[in-house]
Amino acid sequence: MVITVHIQAEEERKTPSDDVLSFLKRQNATGINLYLDEPPEVWQEKLHIDFLPPSYFVFSRQGLWTQFKAGDEPIDYGKMDRLVLDLLKEK
Repeated sequence: MVITVHIQAEEERKTPSDDVLSFLKRQNATGINLYLDEPPEVWQEKLHIDFLPPSYFVFSRQGLWTQFKAGDEPIDYGKMDRLVLDLLKEK
């Protein structure tokens, strides 16, 4: 299962921006797409994390955290696809 979460910046509108929606469409993000309308700092506290987006987490079928990335460095989607496909092969 893939879940995306967009945490809006304070200056963004209360609904997903065209940029967010077009990105999800380009990525064929057909999983669950959440749009949180609270400031990032609120979610840092709720999730007990000390970083800001963009970031991603990849979990195994067993729920183990297998990969994490935070910061402005571009995501290698090919590498992520291979990682997810390998994890899906696991029982």
